[in-house]
Amino acid sequence: MEMMSREEFDRFVREHGPFTPDDTPSFLQFETFMSQRTRRSPQRPSSSNAETQASAHTTTATVDDLLDAPGRHLLTQLHPKLEGGATWFKRDSTGKITKSILRMMKTDLKKAYPTYRKLPIEHKDRWFRAFAREFHWDKSITVIVREAFDKQASASYTNNLSDWKDIWKLKKDKPEWIGDTAWEGFINIWTTNKVASTAETNSQNRKSERDGDGQFVHHMGSKSYYRRWDEMTVENGGEEPGMVEFMEEVHTCKKTGLIPDKKAKRILKAIKEKVEMTQSQRRSVTEDGSVQSNTLSQTEINAIVMQEIPKVKGRHFGFGTLLSSRSTSSSKSCDLEHEEKLQLANEKIATMAETIQYLSGFAKKVLVKFPELLEEDDADATQDDTQE
Repeated sequence: MEMMSREEFDRFVREHGPFTPDDTPSFLQFETFMSQRTRRSPQRPSSSNAETQASAHTTTATVDDLLDAPGRHLLTQLHPKLEGGATWFKRDSTGKITKSILRMMKTDLKKAYPTYRKLPIEHKDRWFRAFAREFHWDKSITVIVREAFDKQASASYTNNLSDWKDIWKLKKDKPEWIGDTAWEGFINIWTTNKVASTAETNSQNRKSERDGDGQFVHHMGSKSYYRRWDEMTVENGGEEPGMVEFMEEVHTCKKTGLIPDKKAKRILKAIKEKVEMTQSQRRSVTEDGSVQSNTLSQTEINAIVMQEIPKVKGRHFGFGTLLSSRSTSSSKSCDLEHEEKLQLANEKIATMAETIQYLSGFAKKVLVKFPELLEEDDADATQDDTQE
């Protein structure tokens, strides 16, 4: 698809707007608009050279153009730290992000691919540009947004592919928006020996007894760790929950008040015993014989949790990727802040260099027109040398 001009984007906004955060233009609306635009265009580049130049547009440049478009403040805002009431991928309680990605799959998936990773890069870029038409963020975090988008799109693709496979196994009608060619491609993927073997292995892993601990059990329903963490933060008046409190929340059965997952129960017991032991070591006896207890801070308790919970393939038990993503996001934000400061310093240096060059040239012109100034300066220098 060709790059949309600013004038055409403004016309698209006028024809489909004004937009509110709950009424953004869909990817299908945009595709329809672009197809009509194509039919209206009397001339289209046909040379291979023109096609090569058109495909040379980078994703960053195209997305930057969209982020600079007018009216962006009306769209749903994105920020990893949820600044200014923004939302983020796994923390989106409205489901807008996952619905947006699903719309892309429904309208722009003409061929079957086994995973999101296997999609051609130009296909992923097109989805990301479509995403940028529904959500807004500061251009300085586009790299972070793209990385989070790819992770979310990959997860959504895998989950939907699993649902479609269940439909095929039950011999139900395929979703009406999946073309026959794509559906046949998916069936071929599901029936290949390699894919079938991988699916069986994953199924066995999910049903694993974990060395006698039984199958993994949590009680969050369809909510992610991210969403429940944010909900608990709101419930605590903006203060993040303690890690022990969070683990108990996600593993406790609401009906019985018990923790059915044996592994979670064992880890929580070990954490509490270590907290109690550490606090007992801090107790001291005062002069009057009373015992003074020094309670551990929440930060210290969280540090004990981090020591006790196992980590496998970047995932902490009871937290998934929540803890890893929070530290990574913070690190990247610091890196971006450092890059911005460095760029600002370089711009100041460049400005000073230009000023010095200008003044130097100006001084030369003055001396050419008034050479006596140079003679006076030489005379003053000679007099100073004599006095010394």
